[in-house]
Amino acid sequence: MGSYLPKTAIFDAPATVTPVVGSFSTANTQTPTGLGSSNKITLSYGPGGNTDDNSASVSPDGIITFNEASDFEITFRVATSRNTSGAEAVLLARMMYAEDGILANAIQKSNTGMMGIESDKIHGKLMHHLHITPAIGGILWVEFARDEAGTNDGFVSTRQPTGTLSTWNNTASASCVIYKAA
Repeated sequence: MGSYLPKTAIFDAPATVTPVVGSFSTANTQTPTGLGSSNKITLSYGPGGNTDDNSASVSPDGIITFNEASDFEITFRVATSRNTSGAEAVLLARMMYAEDGILANAIQKSNTGMMGIESDKIHGKLMHHLHITPAIGGILWVEFARDEAGTNDGFVSTRQPTGTLSTWNNTASASCVIYKAA
């Protein structure tokens, strides 16, 4: 059976956590199609792949599948932005988990993260950290949406370094880092 500890209980996590077993990211812009739940998106982290030890895999559509029931620490980071100024854009993200691997049976595994952006000059970052002991075959993903209380603007964004930094890679718009207890 899967379990989790909220961020406030992270000190109860296993004392020994291995270095990163998987790190996935993308510089692609990801945009909800409108306001509300029916327009939410599942964040992706590039082409996906397996963790170094094959204990989990990440699909191109952002679904993490657990191949063993171990203690994992997972950190998700999302860079946010918007195109216009004016009314506030309210951007939300939440982690979903389906112990049996069936999307329709998912439950929310953390508090909802929120970023309010009032201008195209403001860029934000949402971060979630989760300790989970998943079932084999359990799946985890992050949903991203625009709240109906805000304007229909805002997205997961990337930045291209400029000037003398133009040879640097773009910033990640979404990243997922997976650690596993030793």
